[in-house]
Parts: sequence; C-alpha cells; structure tokens
Amino acid sequence: MKTHLTILTMLASGLTWAGDLNALRESYEREKTRLVKPLDEKLKKDLETLKVSLVKESKLEEAAKVDAVLKERFPQPGIASPKEPYKFGPSVWEIKGRRIQFREDGLVSNADWDKRGTWRPLDDRKVEITMPNGKKAWFELSESGETAKWKQHNSLDKVAYPVRR
Repeated sequence: MKTHLTILTMLASGLTWAGDLNALRESYEREKTRLVKPLDEKLKKDLETLKVSLVKESKLEEAAKVDAVLKERFPQPGIASPKEPYKFGPSVWEIKGRRIQFREDGLVSNADWDKRGTWRPLDDRKVEITMPNGKKAWFELSESGETAKWKQHNSLDKVAYPVRR
C-alpha cells in the first residue's frame, strides 16, 4: 500500500510540473505568433506586389519564382473564403464548350488560339486579357463566383462556367 501511495505522489508531482511546462509552452507560442504575424503579413504583401509588377513587365519567369516562394511560405487552402479575393490562376473555365485556362504565371490559353496570351488583374474579380493577336478582352467573376463573363469590344458578353478552380 505504501508503494502505491509513493507512486501516486510521484505521478501527481509530475503532473503539476507537466502542467507548468504546458502553460509555459503555450504562453511562448502565443507570444511568438503575436510577434511574427505582422512580419509575415508584410512579407506576403511585398511578395505579391513584386509578383504583380513582374507580370506587368512580362518577366514571367521571375514572377513564377516569386510565386513559388509565396506558395512555399504561405500555403493557401483549397477553397478561397468569400472575404478573400478570388485567385484566377490556376483555374480552368468553359465558354460555349471551349476551355480557357488561367495559369499562375500570368499566361492564358484558349482552345481557339494557336498560342498563349497574358492576363493581369484589374481588381479582385476582374482581369484584363491580352490575346495572342494583341486584342484585349476582360474576364469578370460574378459575385457568387459560380459564373463569369467574357467581354470583348464589338462582341456580345459570353458566360463562363468553372471547370477547375
């Protein structure tokens, strides 16, 4: 009986020490998160700004490298929340049975084109597309994100449906 009491006393003192250790560890993790979060947010914003500027300058290889760093450092969940801006690349859409693919590196392909065009964001839901022939088009996501419109000068708007986002 004395042996059982001694073991129980040792276990109880060990639990108290483990509780203190866990509290200390949790406190450390909270403080670390509080200090690092603003730095991470600034780095992410700066990298995204750099990527957009590189795409605008048609430096697509450099933009792809920045994008790879962003994905490695800040992995995104599979589905964007309604509060987050929609990410056009990578995604595949269908317009009247023809597919259009937005790549992360700023390139866009269409089943009707012989080579790729480029795209650049205008805002959270709209991108400007430069087709291989140099003409411009606009792709605008609906509020729900379930459809989009393809807009071109001197042409009726076409409805696009997501194949893969």
